[in-house]
Amino acid sequence: MAKRLKTTKCMGRFRQKPRKLRYANNSNYKNDVMIRKEAYVHKSVMEELKRIIDDSEITKEDDALWPPPDRVGRQKIALQLKATLENVTNLRPVGEDFRWYLKMKCGNCGEISEKWQYIRLMDSVALKGGRGSASMVQKCKLCSRENSIEILSSTIKSYNVEDNEKFKTIVEFECRGLEPVDFQPQAGFAAEGVESRTIFSDINLQEKDWTDYDEKAQESVGIYEVTHQFVKC
Repeated sequence: MAKRLKTTKCMGRFRQKPRKLRYANNSNYKNDVMIRKEAYVHKSVMEELKRIIDDSEITKEDDALWPPPDRVGRQKIALQLKATLENVTNLRPVGEDFRWYLKMKCGNCGEISEKWQYIRLMDSVALKGGRGSASMVQKCKLCSRENSIEILSSTIKSYNVEDNEKFKTIVEFECRGLEPVDFQPQAGFAAEGVESRTIFSDINLQEKDWTDYDEKAQESVGIYEVTHQFVKC
């Protein structure tokens, strides 16, 4: 059987005991005296609350360094790629059905998707209220806010041999409430030989490395150590 909360009668301001909380509402009156209810809070709970508050302050400081969203809540985020190219150049995503596999964070509550989600240029979903369309529109499972993300087709660029081992923006996303936090390159890339111009299609970068052989140039080709980062524009 659950214990009843201890009640104390107090007039005006009061001081609670260490690690105890007192609370009241307007209905907690008896003989014109407010009844304060007192509940014990375990030390570990208070420590966890302090940790959450401290982490949120760090997040606020980090967010302050990023450019603010515009007046309608849109934020452009660039995906930058870095890789080591061996005898190939013009590494690029192919077609409007190319799948950009991302993990998203809700800008409202901070919930991050557990599974990979993909967006494509060929997909277009209408936004509520006639505010245009986006590549993906989804409701957050935690806070129920509707968020969206759009691939900006004009920003898609290839990664070339002169970009070797340097970060370069290969695409930009227009985000409304959704923020990409991770990227998984998979199939659908293409490249060509530096000298032979041999086309290598359907390159899969899921393992972050790819190798082949250029028959025309009589040399091995490859893409190695593929990494990425996101940059707010």
